[in-house]
Amino acid sequence: MRTAQQLFDENFTDNPTREKRSKAYKVGVMAVLNFKIHGVGYGEVPFKAGTAAFDAYFAGIAEGNNILVRES
Repeated sequence: MRTAQQLFDENFTDNPTREKRSKAYKVGVMAVLNFKIHGVGYGEVPFKAGTAAFDAYFAGIAEGNNILVRES
């Protein structure tokens, strides 16, 4: 399996047709990729509950899980 960073880059950095996403969204994607591929990460949510960044973080986690499902 590819590394978390490789999967992230393929889906975001190396994809010029991709719609822009917030930093919080991307942090969520990387959090779940790092956790499920390398066994590291998560910890505390880096955003305050009730904020748009908090919601974006968890939306990113959902996409990260979808990326992993597509890879398996």
